[in-house]
Amino acid sequence: MTSIDAMKTCIECGCIKPMAKFYVFNVMEDGRMPWCKACHNGLTKWHKEQAAFYADRQLGDPSEETIRFQCERIQAGWTEKKRARRRVLSA
Repeated sequence: MTSIDAMKTCIECGCIKPMAKFYVFNVMEDGRMPWCKACHNGLTKWHKEQAAFYADRQLGDPSEETIRFQCERIQAGWTEKKRARRRVLSA
């Protein structure tokens, strides 16, 4: 079976389609996304709509306190090696 004849099952819709109907994704063993182009485009559209919906629900810019809290939460997960590197870069 050549790569042109290869078929793959979409994990989203369950349809068996030719490999050409899947986007290239080199991380996967077969080099293609696990869902077909139609499902991928539908999921992408849905995610963008959800992001826009939640962005509209935000009440203005975050306060300085909120930003400080988020920075502290992120920095709490840093390793000592990363902290040392940040100190060198900021100096």
